[in-house]
Amino acid sequence: MIAIKLCATNDESGNPRRCYVVLTKQTNNGWPGIEAVIDEGYDGFSAVRQKYPGIIDTAAEFDVPTREYNDLMDRFGDDRSS
Repeated sequence: MIAIKLCATNDESGNPRRCYVVLTKQTNNGWPGIEAVIDEGYDGFSAVRQKYPGIIDTAAEFDVPTREYNDLMDRFGDDRSS
C-alpha cells in the first residue's frame, strides 16, 4: 500500500485540512483503488500508521481545493473526520 497526502487550506478556525489517501496495489481493472482516506488532524503520518502499521511513508504531497478534500472525506473518510 501507498499513501498520498492531500493538503487543503485550513478551516475558518485555523484547523488543518490534510488527509492521506491510502491506495491498494491493484483492483480488478488494474488501476489502484482507494483503501481509505484518513484525516491527518494534528497526528501527522502516525494517523495512518495507527491503522496500517506496515506502511512506510507517503509517496507524494499535493495541494488540493477544499471542495476536493471535503468530497474525499465525505465519501471515504475515517471516523475522525469532522
